[in-house]
Amino acid sequence: MSSARTSKGDFECRLAYFGGAINSDTRDLGKEFQDLEAFFIQATMMMGYDVRVTQSFLNWLIRYGAVLCPSKIKKLMGKTDHDASILGVFISYLKEYDSRPNRWRLLAPFAKKTHRILFPDLPVPKNTNPHFSKFGITAPMLLPNEAKYLLPQEAVLRNCPELRYRSMVMGTVSSDIHSLIEKKGTAMTPYEMAKITHHHKAQVYSMINTMKRLGAMAGSDVVESSKIPKP
Repeated sequence: MSSARTSKGDFECRLAYFGGAINSDTRDLGKEFQDLEAFFIQATMMMGYDVRVTQSFLNWLIRYGAVLCPSKIKKLMGKTDHDASILGVFISYLKEYDSRPNRWRLLAPFAKKTHRILFPDLPVPKNTNPHFSKFGITAPMLLPNEAKYLLPQEAVLRNCPELRYRSMVMGTVSSDIHSLIEKKGTAMTPYEMAKITHHHKAQVYSMINTMKRLGAMAGSDVVESSKIPKP
């Protein structure tokens, strides 16, 4: 299997896990922490090869995009391949559908215009999508239809702790650590948690201490602070 096919299959699995109505086996993903911001960045490379996958992600972005963290996306973009023009398209969607649109200004300098057709094997559309047009991409309208392209939200939040905790407005670090602990337990150092969730170890260390003080991790076996590498 080619790496391109593998990456497409990997993305479709993640999209299905996070609530896209895509026929894909997500059982293995449910056992490991899945990073929402890494998924978002991966999506910039996966638009245009399949109409349904593209539609599904765009509808996902409309429904769940508000839980994403722009500063974490910025941090990860420095380490991960991404499509700068599709990034601009996503930012355009988020500015329209996020109740806090101004926070997406942080990523605007990283968006670039291009000149291409999103689905080159299909007829050129007469009516084009304005979000894509802003960045030089010719795309059909791709009208929102969450009922068709997304799974029921109640089921998604029940099975996906990464989205569930974010939807509780707990903060990005707190949400990610709670999701990781729910899946993997507490037999990890804060350093290991930070590496998995892509947060700074000092932030994770502070969060773990707060959870302990509040009794949220009573009896846990997270490694004590004396054994944690200093930030």
